[in-house]
Amino acid sequence: MAQPDRQLVPMEPYGVVVDLSADAVGKEFWTRSSSVVFRDHTERSKGKVEVWGATLFQPQWLLQTEIIDGIEPLWIYTSDTGQIGVVQSTPLHSDISPAILDPVTQNNPWTGGELNGIPVVSHPALTTPLFWDRDPAGQFEPLPGWVDGEKCLAMRPYKFHLIAMGIDRGAGAGFTEEVVWSSAADPGTVPQEWLPSASNEAGSTTLGWTQGTIIDGAVLRDSFYIYKETSCYRLTYVGGAEVMLTELVLPDTGMLTRNCIAELNNRHIVLTDDDVIIHDGHIVESVADERTRNKIFNTIDPINFRNSFVVADDPEKEIWICYPEVGAVHPTIAAVYQVRRNVWGFRELTAMPSHIGTGKAEVADPNISWDGNTQTWDTDELSWDSSGVTVGAYDLIEAGFDQSRLYLTDTGDTDDGAAVLASVAKERWDVGEPSRVKFLKAVWISARGLAGSVIRVRVAGTFNPQEDPSYGPYQDFVIKSDEAAKVDVAALGKYLSIEFSSITTAPVWQLPSFQLEIEMGGLF
Repeated sequence: MAQPDRQLVPMEPYGVVVDLSADAVGKEFWTRSSSVVFRDHTERSKGKVEVWGATLFQPQWLLQTEIIDGIEPLWIYTSDTGQIGVVQSTPLHSDISPAILDPVTQNNPWTGGELNGIPVVSHPALTTPLFWDRDPAGQFEPLPGWVDGEKCLAMRPYKFHLIAMGIDRGAGAGFTEEVVWSSAADPGTVPQEWLPSASNEAGSTTLGWTQGTIIDGAVLRDSFYIYKETSCYRLTYVGGAEVMLTELVLPDTGMLTRNCIAELNNRHIVLTDDDVIIHDGHIVESVADERTRNKIFNTIDPINFRNSFVVADDPEKEIWICYPEVGAVHPTIAAVYQVRRNVWGFRELTAMPSHIGTGKAEVADPNISWDGNTQTWDTDELSWDSSGVTVGAYDLIEAGFDQSRLYLTDTGDTDDGAAVLASVAKERWDVGEPSRVKFLKAVWISARGLAGSVIRVRVAGTFNPQEDPSYGPYQDFVIKSDEAAKVDVAALGKYLSIEFSSITTAPVWQLPSFQLEIEMGGLF
């Protein structure tokens, strides 16, 4: 009697492809993921923790700076009422709103940055952009020399200038394709003039070579790139009578909405109106096509897409494309592009942040406090005298608009005390032999994490590549060591599916690899 054809199939999928039919996705990729990231291995994403207590206003946009004459990090948060707050790490919240408030709207994001270390903010509704001297007892003041009656769609710093993009001169003219730059600012100051003269470097240009509205801009290397809806221009400081050289560099690539750009490794990653692209000013590459592009644009809310934003996690070399799914106001999900590995994943944004700021954050670390410390004397690296306060060189802070809270994200084991609900799946895979029936008998799992933590496993089999898997019951896999351990399962079909998930507050787990124990049947 012939022995069954048994195979032990090694699996190391890494990154997710969701735009193709699952049966067309190669062995090397997952086909579905939620709150799972791809760093050293496939791993459950970290969580977040609330920091600094309630904000004075619902935070809409964040900017990190430092206190004047000091190194203490400060976090500025603007609101949809025009009010502005700042929080020190003590924590102490201060109202630094300008004396006169302009009404702003929720679906029209703020922009800004730091020039000479001085925070500058702008909004399309502001009659004058604002700056702050970093004194918590002070307040934001109008930029000097700004032309009365003018507004701008966006403002960013570049070298010693401020770049105002999309100028509205009032009288019903609306925002234009005009870009205005300020005079050069002396060190430690903001620009004093916006009207050009023989004695300053202020000036303007019109980006009229292509159609569409100016959206936003950002520095890349030695130039400033300005994005319209479907094109991109480069502004380069050259000095002299010309001051700024203007060039059309990307005639067919623009930006979806403000704050949808991040810089990493001397390249811009941009959420456009139909793709996610990366470029160095010359070569443009789609990094989402046939991987995540369709999912992003099929699930983004058609009204509140203007609340989308892009943020770089520089230490992890990741770009988060944050957007509201259909029916949501603020982003509910981040499509995460791992630049170093050129793969994608997805993580849930349970606080539905209106923005995520980057910078230094001085916070009490919930993972190293003595009261909550569960490590043994032999393994604990926390010193007796440790304050439990950390200052990160590069942190991500979520603006919880609905909660009036700020969150340190991508940290810790829990979602602000709740479980991080994570899952990753490889579905409708034919094991390289689509004509043969397979009986999946067991899964040999190599997982890393805290001993005793549980990863749930379930499997399914289908005979039609377009049929959604009907999963069997969950089987618990308990992490004991790095060595592979067996979980008995049962699934029959030509196409096999397997899902790993976790629903507890246990620490982050990693899944470097697993093996499928399969008994191969005949042709069907």
